[in-house]
Amino acid sequence: MLTPKKKQAVIKKVQLHDTDTGSSHVQVAVLAERIEMLSDHLKKHPKDNHSRRGLIKLVSKRRTHEKYAATQKTKDGTKKVTAAKVAPKKVISKGTAKKIAKKIAKKPMAKKIKVEGEVKTTKKAAPKKK
Repeated sequence: MLTPKKKQAVIKKVQLHDTDTGSSHVQVAVLAERIEMLSDHLKKHPKDNHSRRGLIKLVSKRRTHEKYAATQKTKDGTKKVTAAKVAPKKVISKGTAKKIAKKIAKKPMAKKIKVEGEVKTTKKAAPKKK
C-alpha cells in the first residue's frame, strides 16, 4: 500500500508548481508507483486474481492520463512525465496494424530446403490429436 509519506515524496518529484497535487502528470507518477507495488505483490502471489484485476484497472487509468498529458503543450509537463520513469506507449494506427498483419500473412510457413540443386518445401507437422 502506498503510504501518505511515499505519496507526498512522489508528488514533490513531479509537481509542476507548489500546489500541484492532481494534474495528469502527478496522477501518472502516483499510479506508476502503485502499479510497481502491485506488480511486486503479484510476483509473490501469482494466483491473486482480485489484485490482478485492480492492477489492470490502474494500468488503464495511467494510460488515460498519459494520453491526456501528451495532448498538453507544456514543455515542463512532458519532461516531468518522462522523469517519473514512465515510458510513453507507442500507439499504432489501424492502417499500420493492417499492413503489418498482411506482411505476416504473406510469409510462408513452409521451410525451403536445397537438396543438390532442387528446392523442396517441408511443412511443419501438425500436432497429433489424442
